[in-house]
Amino acid sequence: MWLLSHTRAGMSLHLSGGGWPSAPFMLAAERTIRAWVTAANEVKHMIRKFGLGLVALMLAAGCSGSDGANGKNGADGENGTDGTDGTGFETSASVSGVFPGFALLGASTEVTLSGFATNWDDTTTVSFGDGVTVDSVRVASPTALIATVSIAGTASIGLRDVTVTTGDEALTYAQGFNLGSPIAVVTRGTMAQGSIVLATIKNMDSSRPFDDTSTGDGLFTPLEYTNLAVTTPAGVNAQVSSVTPFSAEVTLLIDGDATAGANAIEVLSGPDGAQESFPNPEGLDIEARTPTALTPNDTTDVTIADAFASHYVSVDVPAGLKILDFSTTAGAGDPALAALGGSQKFADLLGFDPSFFGVSEAASTWYGVVWDNTGESGYTASITANAYDATGVAEGASNGDKASATALALPGVVQAASLTDDLDVDWFAVTVAAGDVGKSLYLKTYGDPLTDTAFRVYDPSDALVADSDSLDYQETLVTSALTDAGTYYVVIEPSPTYGLEPGHNDYEALAFLK
Repeated sequence: MWLLSHTRAGMSLHLSGGGWPSAPFMLAAERTIRAWVTAANEVKHMIRKFGLGLVALMLAAGCSGSDGANGKNGADGENGTDGTDGTGFETSASVSGVFPGFALLGASTEVTLSGFATNWDDTTTVSFGDGVTVDSVRVASPTALIATVSIAGTASIGLRDVTVTTGDEALTYAQGFNLGSPIAVVTRGTMAQGSIVLATIKNMDSSRPFDDTSTGDGLFTPLEYTNLAVTTPAGVNAQVSSVTPFSAEVTLLIDGDATAGANAIEVLSGPDGAQESFPNPEGLDIEARTPTALTPNDTTDVTIADAFASHYVSVDVPAGLKILDFSTTAGAGDPALAALGGSQKFADLLGFDPSFFGVSEAASTWYGVVWDNTGESGYTASITANAYDATGVAEGASNGDKASATALALPGVVQAASLTDDLDVDWFAVTVAAGDVGKSLYLKTYGDPLTDTAFRVYDPSDALVADSDSLDYQETLVTSALTDAGTYYVVIEPSPTYGLEPGHNDYEALAFLK
């Protein structure tokens, strides 16, 4: 007899020989018991091989529950140390803004100033520098001001400081306010001494248009803009040719001795007593230059490189009575000479033509400006300056007809002559030698600019060769080529169309063959 005891889940099994079934049952039970014993041995082997931790993990995976409730917060920790201040932080007072930051000369405007950490009050003052008058200051808040300012037309253009003062505290906003001109001048030509320049004056102030009131029709009578004037410095003359609300076309005549450098220009717009000023203190930048010296009785070439460019020229005239003959020629373009005489000034302009002739009685320097008003460029112009020895004659006691004509040697100058009334005529006889046939006779009156004269020329057969149109006060006449030698007669008389102006009777005249 044998006994095997095995406990599983609280159960005990005891086997003994007496009272049990037959042998098959016993064998089956034995197999079962042996299987249990084998499984138990395998578990023991697994524990040895993988360790108790793996078994514990397997058991835990099948037995974990849900998380429990959070516990109470712990006590607060100690405060950390303070950090350092950031860079660039300012706590001192300052002017932080100026608006608008731009204004035009001659204008009045409001300017708002903002501050940081300021305590502006009724004692606060504001300065925008020379030429800007602060009419009033209104305190909008301790950090905001509204200033009403008036800007002089002579103030300097450009950036300037703005200073706000309260008591002993002066705060400056550097370069915070900018002044500009209400006009811009755009030029075509040579901005230099001894020049003729075309200029467009642009109105930059949209709130104040130019007054373009005019008289005349531009056809039979020239347009004249009665409510607009251009003021220029000494040595510069401005001639207005057209006006719109926002531009004016102007011709600038710049004397040879005009002041070089930045010069002021001003437009006055509106009727008398209500004119508005449009200044530009530096609107005309004139270059200094020396005239090109011409050689008497010789030809000098100049290059017209740019459209509307000017060439300033001069010639030294020897002593003695001389007839000066300037001429400009070119294969292209249409150059002309503005003859300024010995003064270099356009106020003394003697003529503007491809050719000019005048009289010099002493050693002197004559000046001229060569200019092509067509805008042609890229060609060469030739300038000739002749100085002819001349003979001077007086009018004579009585030369009112052909028989009493005063002899005038060529080249010759009639000096200190006069026309007593509208019916007075003066006759002069000139001799054309055989070698002079084919030349033209050049005639010109000068002296009193308001003595209104006219010419007639007769050939040796008493046929009328030429007469002047008498459109100008002083007359210039160039005949066609003379075909015969002999004595020609020149008649100088009052304008047959207009007669003499009261008090303007005196004249002088020149004559030469060329």
